[in-house]
Amino acid sequence: MQRVASRCFSFWFPCLLVIGWIMWTYTMGCGGEINVTLPGCEDCQDRCIRKSEKAGRCVACLNNKQCQSDKAPTKLCTSDNRCVCGTHKDCGSGYCNVSEGRCVECLENAHCKSEDKPICLRSIARCGGCKPGDVRGCAPSDLKICVKGTQTCKSTGEWDSCKDWEACKYCPNNPCVVGEKQCKTDSKTKPGKYVLCQKDDKGCPVWGTVKKECSSKEVCDNGECVDPSCPPQECQAGATRCADKSNVQTCGKDKTGCLVWQPKSPCPAGKSCSDTLKRCTDCVPKAETCNQKDDNCDGKVDETFTDLGQACEVGKGICKVSGVKICASDGKGTVCGASPGTSSKEQCNGLDDDCDGTIDNGAVCANGKPCKDGICGTPEPGCADGTRELFTKMSKFPLIAGCKGFFRGESLRKARTNQSCGGNQNQACPAAEDLCAKGWHICAKNGDPTDLRNGTTGDDCAKNGPGLFVAASSHCINSKPTCSYRTAGALPCKTGGLCSEPICCGTGCKPGTCTSAVWANKTLCARPKTFIGCANGNSFHGSPTLSGVLCCKDSP
Repeated sequence: MQRVASRCFSFWFPCLLVIGWIMWTYTMGCGGEINVTLPGCEDCQDRCIRKSEKAGRCVACLNNKQCQSDKAPTKLCTSDNRCVCGTHKDCGSGYCNVSEGRCVECLENAHCKSEDKPICLRSIARCGGCKPGDVRGCAPSDLKICVKGTQTCKSTGEWDSCKDWEACKYCPNNPCVVGEKQCKTDSKTKPGKYVLCQKDDKGCPVWGTVKKECSSKEVCDNGECVDPSCPPQECQAGATRCADKSNVQTCGKDKTGCLVWQPKSPCPAGKSCSDTLKRCTDCVPKAETCNQKDDNCDGKVDETFTDLGQACEVGKGICKVSGVKICASDGKGTVCGASPGTSSKEQCNGLDDDCDGTIDNGAVCANGKPCKDGICGTPEPGCADGTRELFTKMSKFPLIAGCKGFFRGESLRKARTNQSCGGNQNQACPAAEDLCAKGWHICAKNGDPTDLRNGTTGDDCAKNGPGLFVAASSHCINSKPTCSYRTAGALPCKTGGLCSEPICCGTGCKPGTCTSAVWANKTLCARPKTFIGCANGNSFHGSPTLSGVLCCKDSP
């Protein structure tokens, strides 16, 4: 520096330039916005921080501009050289948590748009279906649930499994008593085999299916494993009887392994032996109520309420729900255990949306049109004679109609003549489309089956009503060029051969060569192996003869 300074003293102008260049390079290359090459910073000269006199380190940013882009226009560079979001604009469909500088799914409930996940879980900044720690009532899908359980919302915003529910104790059939045996071998076979009576998943007793074995020396006789040398058994194992009012006897095996009545034993304090129940009890007989208890001490539960467990329904319209009868809260009778569904505002759709027992009452249509049969405005038959023979429910099929009538072997795409026709063979239509009402056309007339898909489904096409009703679209999956039914454009028209059969709806249609057109394996044909030309149909030709045509409503 002394040499440089002395030289600068003599030649001050060049000196100032040299010294200025050195200082500018030193101060701005690493840590500022001016490039400098140091070990460690070869690939990030404009994002370099000097670690020492001879080394640098690459960082994400040195200023806000280096973090920003068209998709993240407001990102910020932090003091520790990280890029963080500045506003929601940086987060696409998410939101910016400014305090943490990161994009998250939500910050408040209003950010959660899905009906299935309306709660913002702020601890993990994601939308969930419930608030952690919340508890709600629940029940398995089994209809025989008498006591609902509870579900707790997990930290992930998902409901835990349903716990502590109780099945109804009423069982429609009680073939056995839990623990009872049923012999599966005769009284001479050793070892004897049996099945046990056990509870099913509804808590009802049923015979098990797994066979169990007695000991090697025992046979199964009258539901018990016994030594065959025993005299006829006096009782069944575990059975009880009253010796007197204060004592009870139990059936068990003696020293030889034979079933006999054991010596009497006294009833516990405060209890006496009931001849009806054949055991010690403190039950005080009273009138039977519906409460899943034996009130009258006869060993039966709720036996006077004979409709317990029977099927029932509650609610009307879309609120109707099926269930089974359970005990009423006052124990005096039974009620349906189901709860009605949720009603909604009445719409013109052929349903009872508000659950008042009347369909479409109060439904409001646009432009003041009346609501009838689930349709706003006057339903249109779509057929020239005013009567449909296929897709007869106009509320369900407002855009397609099956119209019966006669027509000859002209192309189904032939323009209508607007003549009255089709009543009999002597009045055959000049064009098949004359069977359609004004404002309606032969379905798929332009070769595009879109209006068929808009008006009905594959199942309804194949099963809705008798007869054979045809649309104009020529179709064949093996045609060349291949016909594609997934595009909106017109399809190529086949001039004849196996690929010229028209699409057919109705139960009278039969499988042809083109069962995968429009609806896979459900699009049938009017006559297999038709040779009469491009999408032609003829109500006087072939076996069986055609019934009519499919008419689709013109676009508004």
